[in-house]
Amino acid sequence: MIVLLILISLLAIHYIIFLIEIRKGLINLGKTPILNSSEKFISVIIPFKNESESILTILSSLEEQNYPSTKFEVIFVDDHSTDETFRLLNENIKPENFRVLRNEASSEINAGKKTAIETGIKNAIGEIILLTDADCIVPVNWMKTMTEYFSEDVGMVAGPVIFNEGNSLFGGFQKLEFAGIILASAGLIGYGKPTTCSSANLAFTRKAFNEVDGYQGVEKFSSGDDEFLMQKIHNQTDYKIAYSFNKHAVVATTANSTVKNFFNQRSRWASKGFHYLNKGLTLKLILIFLFYLSLPVQLICGIAVDNIYLISLDLAFSAKMIFEFRVMVFGNDILFDRLSVKNFIAAQLIQIPYVIIAPIFGTFGKVKWKGKRYKK
Repeated sequence: MIVLLILISLLAIHYIIFLIEIRKGLINLGKTPILNSSEKFISVIIPFKNESESILTILSSLEEQNYPSTKFEVIFVDDHSTDETFRLLNENIKPENFRVLRNEASSEINAGKKTAIETGIKNAIGEIILLTDADCIVPVNWMKTMTEYFSEDVGMVAGPVIFNEGNSLFGGFQKLEFAGIILASAGLIGYGKPTTCSSANLAFTRKAFNEVDGYQGVEKFSSGDDEFLMQKIHNQTDYKIAYSFNKHAVVATTANSTVKNFFNQRSRWASKGFHYLNKGLTLKLILIFLFYLSLPVQLICGIAVDNIYLISLDLAFSAKMIFEFRVMVFGNDILFDRLSVKNFIAAQLIQIPYVIIAPIFGTFGKVKWKGKRYKK
């Protein structure tokens, strides 16, 4: 009993330290000055696959950018769509600096999105590559704000993403939960330990991309076009990773419509954890997973073995909520209008089961996304 309680305590302490690092990183981001306000030439790349319902929305938001048309290009890359997306784009694109390409790689390749991005980069002329997804909406000052954080020693700039939750409770939960992921990503970058980011809002220099040989070495994985590249740039070069924690940089995307889609998405994200280049990072993720697993274990032991486990559960869960809430407060005015305490507490309870199950399914099960099953 004593040994198990000690292990549980150590896992809880590790997780609280992790949250403290995130909070310190977010504080650091608030002090980060704008590095460069000059207008560099940008190549915006949007890979897409079967996005006929949303493609004209992202097209419209890109056409409205507050950035000189002579200083950027937009390249849509069709990753073997089977619907009308390619036709819709070609019929509705008007600006001369917008174009549509086909993914040059085979549709049988596991990581189609990576090869689609590589096709875009191969045909791009910009010194800065800016990525977003086809189901997103970007604000009018997106390009300007994201590029303001580049300097000679910055190789990548990550940016915030939010879910448009609609009017459903499930959508509201996803918005809050995803905001937590984005805040953790931002905080770790601000703390000097870049770990995750989102390709829905990501910029990097062509020079940094070429210096790490792009996605070479990680091309076999179905996911991770964002995180693997960030970790390669951080670990293999002298370039810094910056974060545009600015409301003018926030990209909006659509929340999952069903619980099944949500679970498949999270399992796909979790499937790459064991393949991170930094094994210390993998170990940290395992310890966080074990902390979450310890919560229901304490509940079961408290009911079946000894009440002391219920006391340890109360302490661990209370500490988790308090420190996570302190992190989430930084999302006010940027990632959501107002942090609801009631929704936060409800999300805490819903979060535990899927944080435990999704990594297991993502690691040992079959990952499915957009109708295709991916190999690990």
